[in-house]
Amino acid sequence: MSEAFGRAAQLLTQTYSSISDTERKQAEEELRILSQDTKGFFQFLLTVISSQDSPHQLKQSAGTRLRNFMRECIESSKLAAEDRMYLAEMIFQTIISPNIDRSIRGITNYALNPLISDDAMGLCCNRLAALAIVGLKGEAHQVFGSLSVIKTIFSCMPSQFNAGDYSKILLPHMIDVGNKVFFQLGAALQSSNEALAIEILYIFEEWSLSLRQILEHFEVVSNKGIKEFVEHTEIASIFTNTINIRIPDFRLPNVNAVINLSSGTVTNLMNQIKANIIKCLNIVIQYFMDCKKKIYEEMGAKVISTIGAAIPDSPFVDSVNAVLEPLIISLLAICVHPDVDQFIIQSWLSEIVIETLNLLHKCSSESRFYGIFGQFYKQIITDIILQFLRLNESDKELFDTQPDEFVNICQDICERQESETVKTVSAQLLETMCDNIDGALPFSAYFAFELIESIINPEINKEYPLIKELANTVFMASDNENKVATAFMMLSILSFGISRRSDLLNGINNLLEKIMTAFFSTSSSMIIHQRVCQFLYCFSEHIFQDKLEYFKRWMLYILDCILQQSSRAVCIQACDTFSYIMQEDELMFRLEPFMGEVVDKVIEAIPNQKEKSFYEALVEIVQNFGESLDRKVVPLMIALVGKIQSEVQCQIANNKKDSIIVIKSWNIIRSLINSISVSGADLEELEKLLLPIINYIQYPDQVSFFDDIISIIQLIQKKAKSISALQWEIFNHLPVLQAKQENTLQIVFKLLNTYLRFGKDSFATSPQRMAQVVEMAGKALFAQPKGRIREGLNCEGAILYHLLFQTFPGQLDQYMDKILTDTFMRYAQSTTNNFFKVRLLDTILSSFTYNATLTANILSATQTAEGISYLRFSLLEIIKMANQFTHQYDKRVAVIGLCHLFMMPQMNNDIYELIDKIFDTVIVILSYKKPTEEETKQKSPIDMLMENLFDSDEDSFDSEIFVKGTKLIYGGSGEDAPGEREEKEANSILVNLFSPIFVVDEYNVFRTMVSQLHATNKDFMVNLTRNLSPVRGQQLVEIVQSKRIQINDLPGENTEIRRVVKAARRK
Repeated sequence: MSEAFGRAAQLLTQTYSSISDTERKQAEEELRILSQDTKGFFQFLLTVISSQDSPHQLKQSAGTRLRNFMRECIESSKLAAEDRMYLAEMIFQTIISPNIDRSIRGITNYALNPLISDDAMGLCCNRLAALAIVGLKGEAHQVFGSLSVIKTIFSCMPSQFNAGDYSKILLPHMIDVGNKVFFQLGAALQSSNEALAIEILYIFEEWSLSLRQILEHFEVVSNKGIKEFVEHTEIASIFTNTINIRIPDFRLPNVNAVINLSSGTVTNLMNQIKANIIKCLNIVIQYFMDCKKKIYEEMGAKVISTIGAAIPDSPFVDSVNAVLEPLIISLLAICVHPDVDQFIIQSWLSEIVIETLNLLHKCSSESRFYGIFGQFYKQIITDIILQFLRLNESDKELFDTQPDEFVNICQDICERQESETVKTVSAQLLETMCDNIDGALPFSAYFAFELIESIINPEINKEYPLIKELANTVFMASDNENKVATAFMMLSILSFGISRRSDLLNGINNLLEKIMTAFFSTSSSMIIHQRVCQFLYCFSEHIFQDKLEYFKRWMLYILDCILQQSSRAVCIQACDTFSYIMQEDELMFRLEPFMGEVVDKVIEAIPNQKEKSFYEALVEIVQNFGESLDRKVVPLMIALVGKIQSEVQCQIANNKKDSIIVIKSWNIIRSLINSISVSGADLEELEKLLLPIINYIQYPDQVSFFDDIISIIQLIQKKAKSISALQWEIFNHLPVLQAKQENTLQIVFKLLNTYLRFGKDSFATSPQRMAQVVEMAGKALFAQPKGRIREGLNCEGAILYHLLFQTFPGQLDQYMDKILTDTFMRYAQSTTNNFFKVRLLDTILSSFTYNATLTANILSATQTAEGISYLRFSLLEIIKMANQFTHQYDKRVAVIGLCHLFMMPQMNNDIYELIDKIFDTVIVILSYKKPTEEETKQKSPIDMLMENLFDSDEDSFDSEIFVKGTKLIYGGSGEDAPGEREEKEANSILVNLFSPIFVVDEYNVFRTMVSQLHATNKDFMVNLTRNLSPVRGQQLVEIVQSKRIQINDLPGENTEIRRVVKAARRK
């Protein structure tokens, strides 16, 4: 090794051996500098890995750094195509080197991952595949390394590649390797040469993993690859022969098992190889099941339907047929072993057991294999499935220490079956067998019925035939708690199948009826209670359709389980079941006759209840039965208020944010107030009940649910149509909330709107309250949350000013100077969006409506830097922006405000000089019509783009246009531009806005103004109309002749329907 390499190796050693952080960081920095010579650094790392003199830990460190450095180089595009090819070959040669062990070989192999994943042209994959073919014919270490590389190719290959080309080239050589290794293994095992057998088994394992990776790749990408795979029929023979290898097992002395229960290097490797092969068979069998029709058609058969048809003939199907019985017998032998629970959690056993159960699950749905399942189904159910489903010590510990996880696992086993564990796959096998194998479903169901009844409430002298038949099975030796819990779980798994059989549903009802009294009075097992609650989750919609009393007792039992404090797992499951019942309409209304008792138990449960699903159920109760809960409202409200208080105290103590329980509780309170019919004194009593949590509005830094408080207050105000004394106290705290929101209003704006609406008279008599609203509006107008200008939020301040002018005629004279000054100051700042400019101009227009003469006098008294009066400036801006008054609210404010200028007793000079343009502007605003959906559809994308290009303001036009040849490509992702998002945000403020202006028809205002001018100053009116262009003149005629038609017009909604009504011609 050169001196430079020696120094680099020393630095690499320091990165994992140095005690000092300073030395380690210094070594890392020097290595980073050395790595700037990319090719030289790669060569150094590969030399360290392949050198016989390098210590194991140094090789490990070099392998890890090689992987990370390769990823960095690929991500930064440092490597040219020829460099990548060179490095791929160098890494391959290192992987097949004889001087590295399997662990280092694996770490080094990871360095190929980024190379292959980023191999857009397939150059590296082609080179590695060619090298692997040569390596498969070499020595043992070369074969092992080549198989590892093949596995990496198929695990990292980009999906756009035709992987079938690689498999066609590689599979013949891999078949040769498989045959060779199989015979070598047989010879080593026969000669009891364990060392040689282990060496061969490691290669055999890598071979099986490579085939598995190839099939898993095709499973995701293309069935075509699997089709080509199964054409290599020699592989099926290797699979069959390998699975049937039997290694003597001292734990299974009298069974010729193909799965080993004894742990050792040879047996563990053999189990892993068989697990990989069975996984391959699972993928292949699934392919035959999915493509059955297509395969038969390719064979020349005319297929209308494949229902009931066997999967096509294939050596792989024959292989499965040959190994099914040995695998079943092996599982039966394993399950009867007394220590199976200890072994099944070990990966060397669990993986092969899961893959075997998966294979049985797939095969039990295919008629070709019905014979073997007809022979073994009882044993499979009682000796395999029930053994795996029963509770072991790990389950019991989980029940106590992680109850939520325990319930999730149970739910997954019975319903979702998303995870791949021994229990979930056993459940899948049970379901599939009971769906397809004659006798399996009634056998399972009646066995569970007998088991539960015989333990919970046995009848004297009654015989239980199935229990008698199965008395000597291992499962029957379990304790009673385990047997009952497992029986209930089995019924839950089979709930769908049982629900389609009236005889079995009758059996369910009979069972529940028989055990009810004894179970309620004697059962103390929390695990059984959890399983019963889960059972009711699965069967509640089917039980006791015509026996309400029995149904009621079981439903109240669920609530009793929620109330108990002994087991959280029982409570969680009971809450999930209760929530499910309340979300199913048919079930929920079956509870109606005894809903009072249900609510009583719910109220009792609230103080100690922390499960989200419980509160989801309560929301459903309130929303569906709120009107019938009159007598329960007060205790329910008291319980919810107490719950929020206790949660908040806990949060403050632990410095945490609002919990989901607080959010749910507020939602329930809101739904409750919405659904009940109360008014007057009752609302005041309700408000007093809520006072403890409403008072949190004074401490916005401690809680984050002040928006809930505001929405509740607003809801009560709307119901009462008045403002209570308590609410006026809350009003005094609103500036604190605004400060908390960095001077924006947001939800406070809606509350202020209801204060102005229902407290109008109180504002008139309380100058302090009026001053507070004016102050809050001004702060909102200039707010910059998080240092950013948000014009959509600034609109709240402007609209609040509008509301003041619209709501309090003649009462704002003392505030007009401030309001108009604030408006012009904000307008002079960087206003980038036209919608915001319009809302600021709306303030001036609202002021005209309030008092045109006073507004004109105030604005005339001040001039801009250019010497133009603020009055003239504002009028010019309104005229210039006429086409931007498109929202119905803005149109109404503008038209009404401008019309008041014409009715002034004496016009200011600025107004008089611009009066023709003002009249023209009013017509433009009133004539604007939003394009209909049909008109928009008729425009081509090019037309719309060009129209936007010419019509839009330069500031607001932000589309990107790229020209490629003669094609226009539109930039952007289809999402709203920032300005559009802000405009939507600003317009959302107008939804459900209440203002006196909404009862005024701007068309009538305009027509009345025209009529009055014509009557009082005809010459002036004639001059106005004479100066109009022909287009404006026609628009004026249409406006005068039009009539508004209101269709469910909501305040603040941007909708309008008008039609022109022409005068009837006289005959």
